[in-house]
Amino acid sequence: MESLQLSNIELYYSAPVNTHSGLTTIYGEESNHIINVMRHRIGDEIYTTNGAGTIMKGEISNILKKSV
Repeated sequence: MESLQLSNIELYYSAPVNTHSGLTTIYGEESNHIINVMRHRIGDEIYTTNGAGTIMKGEISNILKKSV
């Protein structure tokens, strides 16, 4: 089992994952923070949470004006 240190990661909020596609879309202020403040780009690895204790690791595959 892989051990993760979560104290050093950026963690972004996203609504629950669409389990059929496995994709998560992040909107609004979180999207703005990812793109304009943290300057993430396509291919970057990020961590998201649904606010209920689930943490997911993913890769940015698409950036639009108001969503990632």
